[in-house]
Amino acid sequence: MIALLSIARALTIRYYLAHPIRFATCVLGLTAGVAVASAINLTNARVISSFESSMEAVAGKSTLSLEPRGGISPQDLEKLRFAWDYGSFSPFMKLQAHVSGHAVTLYGFDFLSDSAVRSLEFNNASKANEVRTDGIIVPEDSPFGKLGDTVTLTLKGARHLFPITGILRAVDGHLPPQNTVYADLGQVLQFQPEFTGVDFFVEEGKTNELRKLLETHFPLATIRTLEERKQTSREMLAAFQMNLAALGVIALLVSAYLVYNTVNISVLQRESMLGILLSLGASPQVLFGAIILEGIIIGTLGALTGCALGWILSNGAHAEVTSTLTNVFRMDASGASSLDKTTLVGSFLVGVTASVIASILPGRRAVSIAAATARKQGRSEYKPARIRYAWIGALAVCPGIILAYLLALKFERAEPGFVAVAGIIALLSFLSPLAVIGCAIIVNQFKSGSAILASATARQHLMKISVATAALAVALSMAGSITIMVGSFRQTVQDWLSTVIVADIYLQGEASANARAADLDMALVERVRRLPFVRGVVTLRSAPGEFRGKPVELVSNNFADAVKLHGYSFVTGSKADILLARDESGVLVSEVFANKHRIARGDSIELLGRQVKVFAVYRNFSSERGYILMDDRLFAELVAKQGPGSLAIYLNSGFDAAEAMLKIRNALPDYPLTVTLSRDIRIRAMAIFDQTFRLTFALQWIAGGIAALSVLTTLAGLAIERQRDLASLLALGATPGRIYLSMALESQIIALSACALALPGSAALAVLLIKVINRFSFGWTIVADWSLEQLLPGLLMACILALAAAIAPIRLIHRQRLVESLKRG
Repeated sequence: MIALLSIARALTIRYYLAHPIRFATCVLGLTAGVAVASAINLTNARVISSFESSMEAVAGKSTLSLEPRGGISPQDLEKLRFAWDYGSFSPFMKLQAHVSGHAVTLYGFDFLSDSAVRSLEFNNASKANEVRTDGIIVPEDSPFGKLGDTVTLTLKGARHLFPITGILRAVDGHLPPQNTVYADLGQVLQFQPEFTGVDFFVEEGKTNELRKLLETHFPLATIRTLEERKQTSREMLAAFQMNLAALGVIALLVSAYLVYNTVNISVLQRESMLGILLSLGASPQVLFGAIILEGIIIGTLGALTGCALGWILSNGAHAEVTSTLTNVFRMDASGASSLDKTTLVGSFLVGVTASVIASILPGRRAVSIAAATARKQGRSEYKPARIRYAWIGALAVCPGIILAYLLALKFERAEPGFVAVAGIIALLSFLSPLAVIGCAIIVNQFKSGSAILASATARQHLMKISVATAALAVALSMAGSITIMVGSFRQTVQDWLSTVIVADIYLQGEASANARAADLDMALVERVRRLPFVRGVVTLRSAPGEFRGKPVELVSNNFADAVKLHGYSFVTGSKADILLARDESGVLVSEVFANKHRIARGDSIELLGRQVKVFAVYRNFSSERGYILMDDRLFAELVAKQGPGSLAIYLNSGFDAAEAMLKIRNALPDYPLTVTLSRDIRIRAMAIFDQTFRLTFALQWIAGGIAALSVLTTLAGLAIERQRDLASLLALGATPGRIYLSMALESQIIALSACALALPGSAALAVLLIKVINRFSFGWTIVADWSLEQLLPGLLMACILALAAAIAPIRLIHRQRLVESLKRG
């Protein structure tokens, strides 16, 4: 151990003290990779914790939840008398509402008799029975007001004034979500005559027995434990988080390339020192350990700073991801959760491990250096055997990529797709030396001195340049594939919106982008129908539901009206099937639902205790849960008799939509409504889409920046290593300008080689993203757009960044006195 530390001090610490910029650049690159990975891991953990904390805060101590279809009337509570033999129970209400334009969830609890299920802690009263029940109660960090304020709450399409009569500190120790308000159960019953459900606190060991009895009395109800509700949320979030985590792994992988490149260059520069140490009796094992210790030092510093930066980034990413999830998944999130130390420790260990693994090959190279050959200068890294190994490795990886792709298609799983992605990254690494050799041959054809020198340098330092090329090729391929996927997805969504958003105006109760609108009164619907400029109205209803234990959106409209007026984009089926579904009490399902549950047109499914036939599959990108669409009559039978949540309004030909919107508002002054032009809905939908992928683009730019650092370290290392060669050229009459030009050409050899690999790499990864990963993660089928012009900006930017990376080595050479260096040599 003493020998190892002594050699490490002489071999590593002194070397990096003499080259602080290289060391700092390597640590910075690893810091960025670990920061991205840890930020994603922290954000994922915090998102899960936020949603689970939200459930726990509302559920209290309850161990079982019963939510009957259409609710449960106060008279039906008599059926639950048997539940007192197993513990306690308490009914609750849950309604969507709005306060100051913000979507909130209104919960109704029985504050006086609810203590067995929920222990409510208030700031302004020591006991629940001291709180006034003629107002609402808000969490202590609520943005809607403080004790004594009056709040306007929009419920069921009407505005109501409520005083804030209580401040809720916690529910059984859990801080309630900010986007919730609470009221006495009796007060909420005036807005909805049925309870939403019943929470049970069951004595230990009696949960399963009570559950069976509840299933007997309420066969169509949803009965779940709190843990089952949490598991449903985890499953919904898994695909979204898996895609983010994959991008974090890519950033960490590119960082590992940078560590490998830095350590490898440092080993090659210290060949003479290594040879001397070997000749003086140092064992190969000690030298190998010194290089691994070097990787541990770099990994520790990079991982520590990366975790700290990742924690800072996760604060912003948490809000971004939560906003996306509430828009796409329609889930209610609570406030930010506490820091997950386990996740930080795991990210730290992964960063250190990646650095150590990246140091293994340079360590093996170090111990393979013989003392006699270590003193020789100018050894070429170009060897025919290495070219053969590159071909063999590339050919060996290809069958694995194809097999993983076929397995993903056969079993309709995204996981083999990620294996194929790893295979493509390995393939790009194997092909990098071949691409560099090919590009060097092309550059050599220009026959100028600078071109010949750049080509010779690329061959002589093939392995170092190949590593930088591989890092840049991986980053470009990921960026290109994401660009193709997002561009294709965006165009697909735009085409879908233009097909289905065909009404002139959409009307709903006061709502926000991520909240279900309040039901509209049918009298209001009839008033809209009778307006002289209205050609037709399609009512749209929706309710949350479950299918095979997974959440789904149950939606309906009047099929007779929809066939004449509404727009659809069918995967299988046609508009004629809509009328067949109405006549035979069947349903249509969205493509997401069909893909997730492997349902096809013509299948029969069990929905709320009834067998219904699927008559068509249609496209819909507005919800990851999936939709089951039915006629209003079937919806009333299976779900509930409720008013529509929104209206699609079609105007007479030639009537101005903006003018019609104002006339509708003036005709319905007593209703708080959201009236929107179809054009505005499409704009808002695309804004949500762009928000969803904003974080993705940020991650790919970070990976690209790390790859650019890899190019920089490679060129800087080559400049330092070739001081004597460059001094010799100057002594023989070469001008500094030609040498600088050759170094610029070397950077372009790396960039062009990476671009040559990135074109097929982007296409291959885009196929996996479009056909496998996103399809089987989210259920969306995307029409691929293969226009190459969307890749050109990224490839051009890579060439510019590579050229910029050459500036620092050129300045370094410019400052050094190369002729004096030649004399010293």
